[in-house]
Amino acid sequence: MVLALLFFEPYSRGSCLNQVVETLRSYGVNVTVLKDWSLRALIDVERMEVLYDVVRDVECVSRIAIVHTVISDRSIDNVVDAALSLIRDVFPGVRVLIDVRRWDKSYELTSVEIARRIARAVIQKGVAEPDPHERNNVIIVGIDKDYVYIAYSIEALQKHKASIPLTVVRRVVAIVDRLQTQYEIMDVIQLARAIGFELRLYKPNADEYQRVLKILNIDTPSNVRVLDDLDSVFKGIDIAIALSFYARENEAKLIKILKSSNSRVIGFVLGNEYSDVSEELRSRCNYTIRLGPISGMPMRTATALAYVLGLTLPILAGYT
Repeated sequence: MVLALLFFEPYSRGSCLNQVVETLRSYGVNVTVLKDWSLRALIDVERMEVLYDVVRDVECVSRIAIVHTVISDRSIDNVVDAALSLIRDVFPGVRVLIDVRRWDKSYELTSVEIARRIARAVIQKGVAEPDPHERNNVIIVGIDKDYVYIAYSIEALQKHKASIPLTVVRRVVAIVDRLQTQYEIMDVIQLARAIGFELRLYKPNADEYQRVLKILNIDTPSNVRVLDDLDSVFKGIDIAIALSFYARENEAKLIKILKSSNSRVIGFVLGNEYSDVSEELRSRCNYTIRLGPISGMPMRTATALAYVLGLTLPILAGYT
């Protein structure tokens, strides 16, 4: 029998475990549910190989981890020792991702602190190489109220989620002209954080920008730049495209530009809530494009940016 931790997608809200159990029994496999935490569960299953089929066949399962050790002594030294034991047995000498889940929020250390303690010990003992970008060799440390679960997962036990490559996203830069309001600034920053493109804010309202950072409780994200000179604004951009309510050309022209762009960097230049793209930015652009049908109402900045990204990224990724 094999102990396995199941992790479910947030939308499932407790229904996924029943689907897993029914699927396993349809395979003719015995399964016992030991713990049900709604968005995760602990099961005992008679054959490990069927878990690969569960990840493939049950949409609401995000990943599965094989439990190596369950410990009741939750002291950090004991947790570190158990994690080292797993690495020696399963992932000796390779790159590993250390994923700590502090389900018991009263535990004395944070997830980050626990992960750092484990990583430090891994390096000192020379048993493996901690790597935050590793996805195939994953150590999972789950801190519950009564026990600590030391488990591991590999790529084949994780749900594959198709996505546009970041290398494609990084070919797109958004330049936004003189944003004035909190909600405009917040919307474009959050969009940049979610998608990962570079956002260049040209002379935004400085006070409102700082208020937004305070509201979001963040420093300026690494992919967001605040600039006040045009040379810096357009640096590294091969094709600059102004998005304007008053342009002659529309998406038909934009699609042709994108499909012939090869690997060049695209810069989209947008205005703000109160004014279209200024003449000083517009004069630096290669093209001017209008988005959407004629409705008499211009799109808000973040809406126009999301719209054009939804059109652009699939084309740059070669999907169309």
